[in-house]
Amino acid sequence: MRRHCTRFLILRVLAVMTLAAPMARPAAAEDFRVETQIYVGDKEEPASTNVTRFKGSVVWDFAGDGSEIVMFDKARGRFAMLDLQRKMRTEVTTGEVMQFTQQLRDWANGQDDPLLKFCATPRFEPTGGSTSKTLKFKSPLLSYEIETERPDKPEIAARYREFSDWYARVNTLFRPGLLPPFPRLLVNEQLAREQMVPQRVQLTLAPQPSHGNKQVTVRSEQSFVYGLLESDLEKIDKAAGYLVTLRNVSLAAYRGDETAAAPAKQAK
Repeated sequence: MRRHCTRFLILRVLAVMTLAAPMARPAAAEDFRVETQIYVGDKEEPASTNVTRFKGSVVWDFAGDGSEIVMFDKARGRFAMLDLQRKMRTEVTTGEVMQFTQQLRDWANGQDDPLLKFCATPRFEPTGGSTSKTLKFKSPLLSYEIETERPDKPEIAARYREFSDWYARVNTLFRPGLLPPFPRLLVNEQLAREQMVPQRVQLTLAPQPSHGNKQVTVRSEQSFVYGLLESDLEKIDKAAGYLVTLRNVSLAAYRGDETAAAPAKQAK
């Protein structure tokens, strides 16, 4: 039961928070991967991990437990979610994602919950940037503290920001219960302005009835590895095969509900 509650908490905040083998065949220099660990509270062991691989205009996000893969194809304007345990996949277009997130914003704006209303139209007091590697975004309900690095190539920060934006949006569609993604989008905008990427992100939620009237802290730690290994390319090739072999289902069937387009259902 405790593990289930921890997983729900991680899922709820994810939208507002993303040992190498010897190199045998390097990919293009602009390709890279990001290894992420997510921790809840003061736990020393990560509650979840994932590896995100950027290859050309396509991004592949692999859950650490091997259960799911998310594919973002910018050129074709689509997302695919692959569930390897249930042997199924589903797809949505970027247009559908944008339409849903706008509906979600409208819905959250009309709620009485202060946290939902804040997430619909967030306002922060940002500090840091330019000469500082630590950025802070403060508000009475939700705050971020972000330790950053500046990649050698500005396009790395731009590509990461683009995927992070889209991933924050699509998560609210794929995963019921997530908070609206708009606070994270504001954070990503500032990171892109500074041409930085996150090394460590700490999200603090003030005590709210929705999480037991207790302060909640979730942090993610990211490690950027520039260039892809042979093993990375093999994983991508295998994942691409799943797009053909796994049966395609509707979003509602993938999520196990009949209301895939209802924002109110999503954010409860």
